[in-house]
Amino acid sequence: MAWSSPMTAVAGSVWTAAQWNTFIRDNLNECETSKALTTSGYSVVTSLHRLSERVPQVVNDAAEVVTDQTSYSDPETLAAGSPVVPGPSITAFTGQKALVAIYGAPRTSGGTAAWISVEVSGATDIPADDTHAIQNHVTDPDSWRSGATFGLDLTEGLNTFTMKYRVSTSGTGHFTSRRMAVIPF
Repeated sequence: MAWSSPMTAVAGSVWTAAQWNTFIRDNLNECETSKALTTSGYSVVTSLHRLSERVPQVVNDAAEVVTDQTSYSDPETLAAGSPVVPGPSITAFTGQKALVAIYGAPRTSGGTAAWISVEVSGATDIPADDTHAIQNHVTDPDSWRSGATFGLDLTEGLNTFTMKYRVSTSGTGHFTSRRMAVIPF
């Protein structure tokens, strides 16, 4: 449905059931409270007289992952040597924009910089790159947690945001306290 501009009432005229349903019931169903389906959801304007619900999402992964790749990729192992799944990641229905916040504690062994970025796939394809990344040059495992928030232009639809990792030149990157939030518009 879409919002219908209400008709102008004339004194003494009688509204039909169809007019009432179109201009009162259907328009009320297009209001923000009628669109609210999810706790913590909010409404955004998606076109003229049109609201859609969006839901922010957050993911946390405390496990330490490791990579020695110099281009953005999934981590290769958990620090304990077990295979690791990619990410963390969030899949969300977005409009044409989203705020993406990433956070982590990247550190290095071998004197290189460790980087965390985000890749978008699905309705939109944005590779992980340094323009929306955080980096650290530290080797101390107990210091330097970093975070940043980026506004991304997207194609409306179902998009998946996945954290990716790399090192600058050589050595090994260690990544802990990995967190990401996506606020779609």
